[in-house]
Amino acid sequence: MKRILTILFFLGMGQFLFAQLRMPALFADNMVLQQQVANKVWGWALPSEKVHIRFLDKDYTAKADDSGQWILILSPAPAFTKADMVISTATKKINISNIIFGEVWVCGGQSNMEYTMGDVSATYPDEITSANNDDIRFIVVDHKISNKEESSFTTATTPGWQAISPENVRRCSAIGYFYAKKLHQRLHVPVGLIVNPWGGTTQQAWMPSEALEHFPAYKAVYEKDILPLNLDALDDHASRIEKQYANDKIASYPAFASNLQPGYDDAAWNDFVLPKPWEDNGYPEIDGLAAFRIRFVLTDADISHDAVLHFPAIDDADSTFINGHFVGTLHAWNEKRVYNIPKAFLKPGENIIQVKVEDTGGGGGFSEDADNFYLLVKHENGNRKISLSGQAKFRFLARLGTISGNVTLGNLKNQPSVLFNGMIAPLLNYTIRGFIWYQGESNVNMHDEFRSLFPAFIRSIRKRWGIGDFPFLFVQLSSYNPSLKEPETSNWAELRDAQSYALNLPNTAMAVSYDVGNLSDIHPQRKKEPGERLAAAALNTVYHTGNGIYAGPAFSKFTINGKNIISIYFKNVGTGLVSKTPVLNGFEISYNGTNYLPVKATISSKQVHIACNGIPIKIRYAWGNAPLNASLMNRDGFPAVPFRVIIQ
Repeated sequence: MKRILTILFFLGMGQFLFAQLRMPALFADNMVLQQQVANKVWGWALPSEKVHIRFLDKDYTAKADDSGQWILILSPAPAFTKADMVISTATKKINISNIIFGEVWVCGGQSNMEYTMGDVSATYPDEITSANNDDIRFIVVDHKISNKEESSFTTATTPGWQAISPENVRRCSAIGYFYAKKLHQRLHVPVGLIVNPWGGTTQQAWMPSEALEHFPAYKAVYEKDILPLNLDALDDHASRIEKQYANDKIASYPAFASNLQPGYDDAAWNDFVLPKPWEDNGYPEIDGLAAFRIRFVLTDADISHDAVLHFPAIDDADSTFINGHFVGTLHAWNEKRVYNIPKAFLKPGENIIQVKVEDTGGGGGFSEDADNFYLLVKHENGNRKISLSGQAKFRFLARLGTISGNVTLGNLKNQPSVLFNGMIAPLLNYTIRGFIWYQGESNVNMHDEFRSLFPAFIRSIRKRWGIGDFPFLFVQLSSYNPSLKEPETSNWAELRDAQSYALNLPNTAMAVSYDVGNLSDIHPQRKKEPGERLAAAALNTVYHTGNGIYAGPAFSKFTINGKNIISIYFKNVGTGLVSKTPVLNGFEISYNGTNYLPVKATISSKQVHIACNGIPIKIRYAWGNAPLNASLMNRDGFPAVPFRVIIQ
């Protein structure tokens, strides 16, 4: 009996200790609270337990409900107010120090918002070394997938809130940092950033489940495949899948080894155009192990010296061979490959590169970067660059198994509502000023749907926050992937256009970024411009401290005179239009509605004029994957918004 009582005692103590006072991860030293408004404070305690808070010389009391949750509301305080907070019950006390009031913004989306100052340190070395500002603070939300709405989260990299310093700034979102820095410079108030993105994620993953009512396909996936999952047991499930995958991989290795041998017949393999991800070559939603074979021809002179193989980024990992000889491997989804090739591995005539690629989720295979897809051979009188772009052979060796339906470990993070549940829901009680957002790359193949999906997301999270139509500022997709010959079919242009539909909602603004993109890198290094353009939008539309111009010229209307001269009028012109190049580039016309031709355009103060041989059916501007040559802007330095318009 004594032993039983002892066991019961410790079981009871375990329950007691677990239920003692605790706070969400948001409430930590150095936190930033929204100035000039009431702020909620919440947490958990024993059921019916009283919770006391001492803050700014005031006492607050709450009582935990039957589930142990409690919540109370603090009185407003102005910017720069600093204080410590003491939260206590009869059994426990929590101290939170160095709290400051300022402007609180959520930074969300996918990888271009997730890219840190450390990731772009080579572009902004001086920004890193000079970063030292206790008034700019940030907290990084850890990645979390959930099929229920979570009440708290864990923090990534470094726990809690961090003040900007040369060391800490490396972990902060680059766009978020430049945004906060500009706000602080102009408003002279502290800025707090809740950094909450996840690279390679879809818009539907960030939607609350109730918003899926308008998207039946996503609702069905959520109810059929996501809700029944036992995510607590997912590690065990994943280990079983990965074990089977490993067995398949082991079985596949001999097959891969066989294709390294001279004379191997790959005629039965699939044709494949490189460099491209396999999702863009007709193999969507497939994760696992694949093999490529690439042929090229060398002369006797080409093999007199060692060579260097250049590959674009490969998602996720590669093992590369030339003529059966291993030359290199790298497990890094966003890094280019450079492998030294001994001349002994090469031969005159046909040579073969064999690449084994492993992808565990999202995109797979080679990035579309032809400029970094070549073999550099060395000669006595110079070097020769041999392009590897074009036809190759391809075969899947093993596929990563599914969890439920079409859901795999790799694409689980992109399923409906799972990121809202895990990463946004824990923030809903926290008072914020608004959102800055950069997402869309993962939805480019669903651009028509995005025209309604994106606004639905904004409306739904505003409704759930319950603080009105808070500001929602977002970045329009940058330039990337110039491979398409006919830009009319550009999914990137279509997605940019789809993003602009959200501007029909109140308190929204869009920062254009195609002019600072990179043809071969989906993550352009130039993050300062998008961050500062978002800040310009906030300063003008939220804080009303700007000059009234916070965006580039946007199409308004057109007129046609009797001489077939089309005049295009714009909004957001400011003091006038200019071209950043001597010749105004980026305008195209179509006389048949399908084929487009570049057309000469001229600026006259606040209009653009186009002289036509007849009346075209359509006109467009900066319409393509990577319209880097488009040069129209206003005198305030904001690039014009891409558009297309039907003339007749």
